[in-house]
Amino acid sequence: MPRIIPMRRVYWTLGAGLAGFILGAKAVDTPADNGWAVLGVLWGASIGLGFGTIFDQKFPRKRIIIYWATTLALVGPFFGLLANAAAHPDSSAHQQTIAAGMSAAIGMLVGALIGIA
Repeated sequence: MPRIIPMRRVYWTLGAGLAGFILGAKAVDTPADNGWAVLGVLWGASIGLGFGTIFDQKFPRKRIIIYWATTLALVGPFFGLLANAAAHPDSSAHQQTIAAGMSAAIGMLVGALIGIA
């Protein structure tokens, strides 16, 4: 019997994918830069799929730790870049990359702790 995909997971994926598309489309300066919009869709849909999978489980298994860690590692750079932009408005691409990497690592750590709890 085929497994039916729960609609909650689909809604989360579509909603976050749309949000990622909007964020990626904001980064597009010319029509030739549409790769950012595609990257935004993939990023947002991955976050949505993670949250949809987390909130869809009735009986959490050990894999919930991996879902939380991965999802918050994907969410972390967004907030890390916002915090970096507030603290250093004229930061270089190198500084932004470091801020995104550190916030992804912090997001993964926090996600693992939430999953364990």
